[in-house]
Amino acid sequence: MSENITTQKTGQIVNIHPFAENTPQLKETTFKSIKENIKIVQADCLLALEKIESNSVDYKAKVIGGLPVGMKFDPQQGKRLQEFMSVVAEKLFRVLKPGGFFLCFSQGRLYHRMVMAIEEAGFEIRDMLIWKKVGQAKAFSQDHFVKKMKISEAEKKAILNSLANRKTPQLKSESEPIVLAQKPKEGTFINN
Repeated sequence: MSENITTQKTGQIVNIHPFAENTPQLKETTFKSIKENIKIVQADCLLALEKIESNSVDYKAKVIGGLPVGMKFDPQQGKRLQEFMSVVAEKLFRVLKPGGFFLCFSQGRLYHRMVMAIEEAGFEIRDMLIWKKVGQAKAFSQDHFVKKMKISEAEKKAILNSLANRKTPQLKSESEPIVLAQKPKEGTFINN
C-alpha cells in the first residue's frame, strides 16, 4: 500500500501510505540517479499531501494494494473506502499540475467506488487499464458458519460431516483494474 509522486522540478518521489496506523514515522531518503536527484518520502498520505505545493506534481502513480481486505465481514467498507478516496483525490487534485495523470489500482468489486471518488474530485476518467496477474481462488470452508448456528452440538456435527471438504465457490482473480485519471488540461497537451 504505497503511493509515488514525482515532480519535474525536483525529481521528488513521495512514497505514502493511506492509513496512519500502518505508517512508519516520516522517512526521507535522497539518492542520485543518472538524470536527477530523487527524494523518497514515506508518510501518511493525508499529511504528506498537505505539505506538497499546489500544482507542483507532474505525474502521480498511486498503488493501493489490499485496501478492501476484510470486506466480506464488513459490507460498509466499500463506502468508507469511497469516502477516504474522496479526501485523497481532492488533495491529489490540488497538488497535480493541469494535465497531470493519476493511476489507482483497485479490486474489481470496489473499482466503481474508487472511480466515483476520483471523478467527483474533478478528475477526468481517461481509461481503465488491466494488470494481468497470477491469482488464486480465495475459497474457504463453511465450518465457522455452522459453529455459530443456534442448534445442538449433534446437529452441528452432522452438518459439518455432510460439508466435509467443501468450500465456498470463488472465482480466481487474474486481473486488477487500474483507473487512469487526468486533471483537466489548461490548453493543449503541449501547454501542460
